Amino acid sequence: MEKQRLTPLCRFCYISSMKKLILISILFYNYSFTQEYLEWKDRTVSPVVLEVNDLSAQEIYQRISSWVDDTYVSPKKVLMVDKSDKVRIRGISVHAFKTKGLGQTFWYNLQHTLTIDIKEGKYRLTYEPEDILTSEDVPVMWDLQYYYNKKGKLRMGAKEMPGSFNNYLKGLTISINDAVSGLKKKDDDW
Repeated sequence: MEKQRLTPLCRFCYISSMKKLILISILFYNYSFTQEYLEWKDRTVSPVVLEVNDLSAQEIYQRISSWVDDTYVSPKKVLMVDKSDKVRIRGISVHAFKTKGLGQTFWYNLQHTLTIDIKEGKYRLTYEPEDILTSEDVPVMWDLQYYYNKKGKLRMGAKEMPGSFNNYLKGLTISINDAVSGLKKKDDDW
């Protein structure tokens, strides 16, 4: 008797129900932990709400305060609002994005306001870009809209700007979320 080859869909039918259950569980588990990040889209940074269901608003506030202390050289200078339900920071994003021109890559810093609104089990990040600075922190005479032409398309040298800026924003979101969720541990191995 010759073995008949099964198509991929039919092979799934012959898997035991326990294996099917495990496979489906893994798929749903991966889907349920998708992460949202701050993102530069349509010429603005949209706020993002991150949930940490097992934490009270006070615990979230304490962890964010700890993150501010660990992240900024002078935390008291950058804190504009420091309440248990809201933290507002005015700081500088170092190497926030890059552009290319004349065969060179130019990195820019970005003065920003970061607002973190806190509620039970969740917090919202709002990132507002303000002034563009050179890598030596000298202000430039244009804003982020300069990198777009009248039709809303990116200018030639600015093709890497959105991608590099989104990488920066993703790293910022992960840094804050790791601190709030407890994934970032203090390095006691010094």
